[in-house]
Amino acid sequence: SIVHNLRSDENHPAWQKQIFRRVESRYLASIDGFIYNSKDTRQRVESTLLSRGRTVPPHVIAYPGGDRLFPEVEDAEIRQRTQERPLRLLFAGNVIPGKGLHVLLEALKKVPAPLWRLTVAGDYRVDTSYTGAVFRQIVQDGLSGNVCFTGALNELELSRRMRDSHILAVPSFYEGFGIVYLEGMGFGLPAIGSTFGAAKEIISHGRDGYLVEPGDVSALAAHLDELARDRRRLLEMSLAARESYRRFPTWDASMEATRNFLIRATQDYRMGQA
Repeated sequence: SIVHNLRSDENHPAWQKQIFRRVESRYLASIDGFIYNSKDTRQRVESTLLSRGRTVPPHVIAYPGGDRLFPEVEDAEIRQRTQERPLRLLFAGNVIPGKGLHVLLEALKKVPAPLWRLTVAGDYRVDTSYTGAVFRQIVQDGLSGNVCFTGALNELELSRRMRDSHILAVPSFYEGFGIVYLEGMGFGLPAIGSTFGAAKEIISHGRDGYLVEPGDVSALAAHLDELARDRRRLLEMSLAARESYRRFPTWDASMEATRNFLIRATQDYRMGQA
């Protein structure tokens, strides 16, 4: 079974989480082997299995690749980009509550408007009720001139947006992995994510990005204000982000690890049946 994340760990009402947890625990107990996208996901699944008195089946952790957008950014381009003002932030993801766009906007309200611009790249039709609330929030807080919505982008358009941005800010309430952080770091974008979930396996707090507690507006605002004002700090973190990206596997390498695991698991199963 390939496990991306558990629904019971997502941002749902408590009663829904209880239902998800019951269904997931029964399903997971029936599986003979797992392919995980992160250590965090593995720990959560294994905790669920052990709580039911089940043994932990064989597994492999196959980190998703971050090379889908083919990032190619030189030091000189990063150095020049980080000196340009105002600070250009990119939120890349569907406009849904769990991605924390409303939290990001609340934090940006605390940063002087001339210092930043925000581009929201993602489908805003998934949850129209939430999108409406976000639009009202922007108008009420006087941020209309600072925020641009692009809608869903193809790979080429998203690549261009990342190349032209300074920071990738997606303060999700939970991520089973967080491919977008890794993709942004490939372009030299410091990533801002959440302490809850697997973002901490990608982002090194204070080195190549920041990790904030879910919903912590004050901490998020402080980090954004710092990077908007301190361009030497922004440059250091931008270069570090690109180096961190290079330590992760490509999609080809990740799929090769998955293929090898499946071959071994199949061989072990056949030997057990002999």
